[in-house]
Amino acid sequence: MKVSIFWRGSQLASIPPCLSLPTPLSPSSRGLGLHLVFLTASSSWSRSPRIAAFPVTSAVGKVPRTDLVAGVIARLQEHHLVQIRGSPASGKSVLLQLLVRALPFDASVHLWTDAWPEETEGSKRAVKRAELQKLWTDSQTHRQHTYLLIDEAQTTYDDVYLWNNQLKVVADQRQSYFHVAVACPWGNTNPTTDYAPIRLQRHHMISLRPQEGLIENPLGLLFNEEELEEYYQSMIAARAMPPIDDALKLLIHSWTHGYISAVMAILTFIGSHVDFIRDQKPFTFADFRKTPLPTILKTLQVNAILARVLPTGALAKDPRIYAVFSYLFHHECISSDATGNSVPSNIHPDDIKFAHNSGLLYLNRVSEDKIEYDFAFPLQKTLLQNRLTPSSPDLMLNVTLRELVKEAIGSFNPDHLSAQKRIKSAAGGTVRPLEALYRQELYSSLFKLRPRIIVSPEYGPSKGYRPAGRIDFWIQCPPFQGQSCWGIDVLCDADRIVDHIDRFDPDGAYHDMRLDGMSEFLILDFRSDMPFKPHPSIHDLLHVVFSRDWTEAVLYDNNLIELWKFMLARPPQAD
Repeated sequence: MKVSIFWRGSQLASIPPCLSLPTPLSPSSRGLGLHLVFLTASSSWSRSPRIAAFPVTSAVGKVPRTDLVAGVIARLQEHHLVQIRGSPASGKSVLLQLLVRALPFDASVHLWTDAWPEETEGSKRAVKRAELQKLWTDSQTHRQHTYLLIDEAQTTYDDVYLWNNQLKVVADQRQSYFHVAVACPWGNTNPTTDYAPIRLQRHHMISLRPQEGLIENPLGLLFNEEELEEYYQSMIAARAMPPIDDALKLLIHSWTHGYISAVMAILTFIGSHVDFIRDQKPFTFADFRKTPLPTILKTLQVNAILARVLPTGALAKDPRIYAVFSYLFHHECISSDATGNSVPSNIHPDDIKFAHNSGLLYLNRVSEDKIEYDFAFPLQKTLLQNRLTPSSPDLMLNVTLRELVKEAIGSFNPDHLSAQKRIKSAAGGTVRPLEALYRQELYSSLFKLRPRIIVSPEYGPSKGYRPAGRIDFWIQCPPFQGQSCWGIDVLCDADRIVDHIDRFDPDGAYHDMRLDGMSEFLILDFRSDMPFKPHPSIHDLLHVVFSRDWTEAVLYDNNLIELWKFMLARPPQAD
């Protein structure tokens, strides 16, 4: 295999010329390092043929990702051009290195990792285009399969000639010896589409998440549970972390969905418990919970591995970033049609572009005619809420949690409660809104009063070891109040009410949060009929009962004593 490497910002060691190629490597030796032949032309990187050991540059590379790598190679061989698109720090660069290690030994492989020359550097661009053209021409002339892997390919998007006159032709070839993979954090300079500067077919595209239902044998950059297990074992063998139990593995997967930099950040925290590593003692979910959840999140928030998917400094205070994510904090996603022209009217397209090109916003193609912008992984939402600086101050500072909740519920929009998706009750006939609807409306109302409200990630065990449940909201309190946060849990029609209150007991899932300064919490039971059973022992319970037309709300305490009653105003209709 002939390989040329253009590596970011540093020159590889000088290599003596004229050394012969060895026999092919055994499978066992392939895992030890990457064996390369440097064969480049017209470049300061040019070297005579020589074998050099070149290990994959990340610990993640210890996981061979056999199925994904084989799938990408199959796409390259059949379709010749593949775009690998994933948010920053999602494993694209390591995947390219794994491809180099796995490609056929009789192929010529070239990995370019430098940013593409800018438009103002016209002569340098011409040189790069000429190098690409020579690789292509030589591959056809000598009938030798040649693979060009381009990292940071988003820097090529404004090179119209490259895409229209070179890469488009590569993509359109039915038979060719030349294959190109481009890795990039977004699909285009315009964030309203995930397509490259030329219109690529689905089989040319690999994204963060497998495009289920859109293409046969979909591929994605996210690690599956089997790959995560391989990674855990490699880290344990390297004594970088202790063994962990299945409950903790489930929690990591639910927080990250296999987004590797988020996984690495959590494992870094686990690996800081050096006594467990020294004794090779399993670090369990119970051990993980001994550190209060807010403390864990603060630790992850400042982890350097996650820096590329969390805003820092001025970016965290940028009103454009906050405008986009305050919408996402209220909604599941930002939906649009396939053209990207139908984003919500209260979000400016330029703000979406700025957030997208900052690496903070992920575009997911749901179908051929629908796209969604959302978070790259679940934990990112919580960490962003901790990191971003609200554009407005907290209001109603000198009030109790109950008074704040009363004010928030009093501003509910009846139209939202009556118009959104519903489900029929098990008894039949009565139509009730989903619990998620109440949660979203409460969040929207609280957000106007306390912009530092945080949606919690799933956290806490139920029976056995399976992580389940969460406290829905934390409300950050101003420092002068001498407490760190309040907590709110949302129920619908008293669903599992005793189970929820048990989570705050000394051995419950939420107890550690109370130790970390959650001075007060409430369980809100939203419902459309009057409760009939009091709960004298559950002092932190409020029932919120709506009228059938959602224009009236009555709040009852745990003993079914009426506390407040108010009308909900419909917003004025636009002329």
